[in-house]
Amino acid sequence: MPSISPVTRKAVRCSRETAWLTAQVTAQLIASTPDVNAPTPSVALGHALDRTHELERAAQTDGCVIDYAGVMKLDTAAFCKLAGLPQAPVTLAEERYMFTLSGKDLITDIYSWCTDLAARTGAAQVKPARAVCLALRIYLLDAAGTLPYAVK
Repeated sequence: MPSISPVTRKAVRCSRETAWLTAQVTAQLIASTPDVNAPTPSVALGHALDRTHELERAAQTDGCVIDYAGVMKLDTAAFCKLAGLPQAPVTLAEERYMFTLSGKDLITDIYSWCTDLAARTGAAQVKPARAVCLALRIYLLDAAGTLPYAVK
């Protein structure tokens, strides 16, 4: 009888903005580590998601929350300015990108966070593509010191 192995790769259909954000996070990771190997997109997302969870816990301790809507409502140009990033190509939102999540723990974490985000924001559902983009944006805004918070 064949054994059932856990899913270790999952494709998520995202906007090209997600690919560009991943490149920005990857560049920051490369600049801040002595490791000679460039991180994969999943490693970059894993770092962003870990940092996001740390920020969520810290905000909760301080009696506030990350302003998720504020993070996502920014158009790409405004986001780049706030995050201190170079201007992104104009066509990012129009194209699609397949982000392949690699690793059972990352896949479980992102889907679990989707459920948590839906509960926190009152949304019926948060799709993985939105959660991936949100985690990357939070990471980059935090790195720039401009992450928006809201009082509970």
